[in-house]
Amino acid sequence: MRTWRSILWMGLACVAIAAAAVTLTSPAWAADAKLIEAAKQEGEVHYIDALIQPKTHALLERAFRKKYGLPDSFKVTHTLRGTGEVVASVQQEIKAGQHTYDLVTVGAPGFFKAAAKDGHFLPYVPTEWKRYEAAVKRGGVEVDPPNWIAPVAYAFVPVWNKKCPGFANVQIKSWKDMLNPAFRGKAIIGDVRKSFTYAATWAGMEAALGKDFLPKYVELTQPVIVFRTEESLQKVMSCEYPIQLWQLAGRVYQRAQEDQTLDLGVAAPSEGLVLLGVPMAILKGA
Repeated sequence: MRTWRSILWMGLACVAIAAAAVTLTSPAWAADAKLIEAAKQEGEVHYIDALIQPKTHALLERAFRKKYGLPDSFKVTHTLRGTGEVVASVQQEIKAGQHTYDLVTVGAPGFFKAAAKDGHFLPYVPTEWKRYEAAVKRGGVEVDPPNWIAPVAYAFVPVWNKKCPGFANVQIKSWKDMLNPAFRGKAIIGDVRKSFTYAATWAGMEAALGKDFLPKYVELTQPVIVFRTEESLQKVMSCEYPIQLWQLAGRVYQRAQEDQTLDLGVAAPSEGLVLLGVPMAILKGA
């Protein structure tokens, strides 16, 4: 069942490669004609992740079919879960030896290391890996080809709603600017208990800012804990909680494209960001 999984891998990576300044209009990924034909015969593929939203998936699905000449009947199924849920779901299927997911992509390098060591991935490297391998290396993103690559990376950033009372003139130039008692009862923090990427961000910020920074932030602002970034951004937009410590800049961009009346602040703190690689691998035995 390698054929469509390999092609989807290439298609997903082809979309993600935009982050390395390579677009879908670039020369086609080298896909063997026999491989594409076999994928057509198999007729479907299922991937699970914690990042791609339905609108993005719809665009990806159309571009994927067009790029490889797949028929409209070719089924591309996407399951969106939190990072912890993705890992738990895939681990359960590996343990049971019964696979419904063909490809997994999630920001949990530890899971990929362990699964690769135990031989649960189908070795494969897209022929155009070289196009963005250097960018991945510069970013310090961990990869282990041919077991798994990381064509995507992102970081959580502070976001606030300038239209909410008291937030019109807020400026966040440093992470330390989040240590503001005025944000008490008005802030959101991600749920590190359920998310590998939130937990990794917490650890990275501890390393850079000291172990007392985040406890101090929690003490000063008494933030509400929200797991999903979509839900937390909605709370910011509605002014229920006008500011949050960790949000995806891309999520804000999507909302701003949909509603240009929004006035959301997005910070790039001077101390830097915790870059989170998102590994991708094909599951053996699916």
